[in-house]
Amino acid sequence: MDRYFNRREIFLVDEAIEVAEEVVGDFFSIKDWKDYPYDVKTLIHIPKKYIKKDKNFAFILKGVAIFHEQQKEGEEKITYFICLNDPVIIDAVKRDKDISLWALLTYIITHELTHVVRFFKHPEKFNTTKKERDKEEFFVHSATYEMLKKIGKPDLIKILNSYHFMRDYSAINRFNNIDREEFSDFFPSFTFSKKNGKKRLDNNL
Repeated sequence: MDRYFNRREIFLVDEAIEVAEEVVGDFFSIKDWKDYPYDVKTLIHIPKKYIKKDKNFAFILKGVAIFHEQQKEGEEKITYFICLNDPVIIDAVKRDKDISLWALLTYIITHELTHVVRFFKHPEKFNTTKKERDKEEFFVHSATYEMLKKIGKPDLIKILNSYHFMRDYSAINRFNNIDREEFSDFFPSFTFSKKNGKKRLDNNL
């Protein structure tokens, strides 16, 4: 039977959200998160019809929410929902004693929140071709690395290294020639690694 996050683990989710908001906000120069409405849901709070039957750590749903305090009553505003796959995340931490739940949640939520910001800036990226999704994943994994590497916690570094191959320039053909101008805007000092990556985590984001 699947196990969902308990109260202590939900507290770690909240801590990871705080870190993600700080680093993503700094990266994209976000002044007010109300301009990027999103919510984080654990699996038990997601209607079954929306749950994806896969082994991904998380997925994003696009919906509509009503924010009475921000807008005229009844006015609808697009919201992105970061949906955490509790059992898959818990199993990953159980398999690898060198990583903490906090570190994995921080990576996952930072990664997904980066997608959310990108979707608000470029709505066409939410529903697009596989080729464009691959390019988006390359960008987001690279951005997530740049945001979190300075934290320096060993288990978080291990997770960053696990996704080394997603930032490997030798795999550039798989991503159909990433737009270097777009990259240079965010990563002026970024250098693509040509080394083989370490074994990655068994799950995808």
